[in-house]
Amino acid sequence: MTPTGPLQWAAESAGWLAPLLVGAGVLLLVSPLQRLRASGWTAVALLLGAGVCTLLARFTVSPQEAFRLTARTCAILSLLSTVAHVCHAARKPALSAAPQAVSQRIRNAALILGSIAFAVLLVILVIRTIYAVSDLANVLPVRSARAYGFAAGGLFDIACLIAACATALATTRVTQLGTSLFLLGVMFCTWASLLAPVFRIAAEGGMRMAGATSALAGSLSVLLVASMAAHRLGRGRAGAPVDARDFAARRGRHGISAGFRISFGAAALVVMLLVCYHLAVPVDLGEAGFRPVALASAASAALASLACFCFVAREWGVALADAAVGLMSLAICCLAVSAVPDYPQSITERYPVVFNAMIVGLALATALCTKLVTEWRGQSPDDGVGAFKVALVPHAKRGAFINAVFAVSLGGLMALWPQLPAIAVPDDSIGRVTAGFGANLLLLLVVLWSARRLRRMTFHILSLFALGSTAGFMFIRMLPYALSFR
Repeated sequence: MTPTGPLQWAAESAGWLAPLLVGAGVLLLVSPLQRLRASGWTAVALLLGAGVCTLLARFTVSPQEAFRLTARTCAILSLLSTVAHVCHAARKPALSAAPQAVSQRIRNAALILGSIAFAVLLVILVIRTIYAVSDLANVLPVRSARAYGFAAGGLFDIACLIAACATALATTRVTQLGTSLFLLGVMFCTWASLLAPVFRIAAEGGMRMAGATSALAGSLSVLLVASMAAHRLGRGRAGAPVDARDFAARRGRHGISAGFRISFGAAALVVMLLVCYHLAVPVDLGEAGFRPVALASAASAALASLACFCFVAREWGVALADAAVGLMSLAICCLAVSAVPDYPQSITERYPVVFNAMIVGLALATALCTKLVTEWRGQSPDDGVGAFKVALVPHAKRGAFINAVFAVSLGGLMALWPQLPAIAVPDDSIGRVTAGFGANLLLLLVVLWSARRLRRMTFHILSLFALGSTAGFMFIRMLPYALSFR
């Protein structure tokens, strides 16, 4: 296969382009300006990586092979350089300038080589992720998982980077390396999950999920829990603040850097989006139907919610409290969806069943959030744990309101479902009407109970909407039988 596009131009210009890029990187590395050397590591890594890719594109068979060889070579060399740096530091040489300079150069080499491998692997992963997002948007398996060098061998390269980063973290105790290790873990989970296509065509016809998105949500949630467990073991148990005003002073005191905080929140958001997608697009995983997808989504959301609550407790701040409450609500919603019977084959007929189950799940989540509000707001603010729970009350109250709004919106949608122009299914069987009326009635009771407990006018208004959706649900289902009562 001949390189095409930019790689073809790079391969043809390798005679002058590669030395130029490598030379620019070396000049930045030996620049007399200390500030330029300190801030130019990213530029050095990119320039050296571009030079290596250019040479490999000139002398290898395909651009995929060039990317793959660049990432693997730099990842292995980065691991070896890190091990060499650790061994050199363990010798405890005499305090002189020469041994320290050698150790610094070895560490810089490991950093540059690791940055090059990370940049190349990230480019490949971004390309594959774009294809996966295209599959999700089109709900069709239209791309190959092996495009642009994306293969199982990339897991070995990422594993080398993880080993190098973990070795450096264990020896230097630098907080920023924990963020890098977490990002490499996210990359490993994403790479492994996307090795399979997002969808596949069944032999008997129809479309089935291949498990890529479920595996990604599950692996990311496990990574979130593992990162919190590792941080707890590495830093010890956090002390409790005196009152709620001490949260800001204790923020970031236990070794959680801003980069890790942002990365952790982004990974939790990805899990939330994947779980929402599984609820919005109820496609079967296999012969067992949609139930394994719903159960896997419930487990992923529950683990991610637990990790977010642990993060909130660890930081003594409420930055991810809303995400924790949202993931908890999604877990309850997925459990409700998994409890319904097997769906019909037509996806149009699945949606009423899914929506009725989601109304039940959201109603239960609203009740749980209301229960937490009533228990937490009675805590003493003088106690550390009590003050922390009091600070979480607004977030639980917000979660109860959002869950109730979504449930009432779904109730209104289900009330008008047979009248929608694109819907050809009447949805007026005895089982469907009974299930829908029961879900709406449960929602109405929960909203009334929440309005009584929380004493908020917004919940009283939502109870009126819930009453209207319940009445409209029964009225529209009875319209086809109106002639029978004349």
